[in-house]
Amino acid sequence: MFTNGSGVIVGYGFINQKGVLGPGDLNGDQKMDVIGIDSSGVMKLFTGNGTSGWINGAGISIGSGW
Repeated sequence: MFTNGSGVIVGYGFINQKGVLGPGDLNGDQKMDVIGIDSSGVMKLFTGNGTSGWINGAGISIGSGW
C-alpha cells in the first residue's frame, strides 16, 4: 500500500516489481505517481488517479536496462 504525505492511500500492488519508488507527482496532475522496475528490468510509470488506483494499471514504459 502507498500513501501520500497526508496518509491517504494512493495505491496497492506491485508484487511483480523488483523495485518500487514513490517520487511524488511526476506528471503534474496533483496526484501521487509511482515508478516500478519489473523482473525484466523495464522501468514503468504508474500514474495515480487520486482514489487509491492507477490511470494506467499496466504502467507506461519509461526506461529499460535496470
